[in-house]
Amino acid sequence: MPSKKVPAKAKARKKSQGYRALKLEKRIEKQLPGALQVHRATYNEAKEHWRSLARLSIVFTVLYLLLVNGLQSGIDIGALGDSLSSSGVGAVETSLRQVNELILLSGALGSERQGLLQLLFASIFLLSTLWFIRQLKSEDKAPGHSVKQALYFGPAQIVPFWLVMLVIALQLIPLFIASTISTVVSQEDLLASNLEGAAVAIVILGLMSISLYFVLPSIFALVIVSLPGSQPVASLKQAGLLVKYRRYGVLKHVLSLAIVWGVVLLSLLLPVVIFVPRVAEYALYGLSIMLSVYVVFYIYNLYRGLLK
Repeated sequence: MPSKKVPAKAKARKKSQGYRALKLEKRIEKQLPGALQVHRATYNEAKEHWRSLARLSIVFTVLYLLLVNGLQSGIDIGALGDSLSSSGVGAVETSLRQVNELILLSGALGSERQGLLQLLFASIFLLSTLWFIRQLKSEDKAPGHSVKQALYFGPAQIVPFWLVMLVIALQLIPLFIASTISTVVSQEDLLASNLEGAAVAIVILGLMSISLYFVLPSIFALVIVSLPGSQPVASLKQAGLLVKYRRYGVLKHVLSLAIVWGVVLLSLLLPVVIFVPRVAEYALYGLSIMLSVYVVFYIYNLYRGLLK
């Protein structure tokens, strides 16, 4: 039987499959939208849907006050009010110290049970808010995207969400070590020279950079894993690909978001602390949840910008 002739093109194709020449390729970096652009888009969308977002914020503020803060409050509102009253309305420096103390005390954990409740509340809040924002931005404008539906359907992915949060906690271990080193060095006065101080500072900055490098993509993994049927490992991998070569740009967005959070919270909370200190704690919780809704909205818009 005569053997079949193999076409020349097929031989060339087989040879190319077996051997690939090394070829240097130029790295293509996709441009991120600017922080001001994302802030403007988020503000305009929040302004358009302010009634729905206000209902969501009010519901979660009430839930936090009843279910989490109702168990134990670490803030002495009476002492805070007396301190400010004795300082006078014009004592801005004293008021700023009291605002700082108020924020620190509100973030302090009480019992282990309260800490678990705060974790559960934060998870339900984030998942429900992400679901709510997706519905607001969806092309389906049919009515029925209510806060009640967000509470029903949003937390469906809570177990994969917790697994991603566990990964983030592990990624923050270098930051915790850096914080411990900084505390021990400052309290024990262990530095004998400027050279030792510079070496310790380099170590601390290095540990912080390691945590930042891994945590930045994991922020978007939380957004991805909130989608129905998403897996934690796949979400982390996809988030890593989205942020690849763009970590510095994402870091600038996170820093701008933190600055906006601090400025807005301080400017709104300071008058309350000065003039109506008795309700300062509740104002802090309400403002924090409202600003958290804005933060989630911003992160979601930034995530959509990374996809483009």
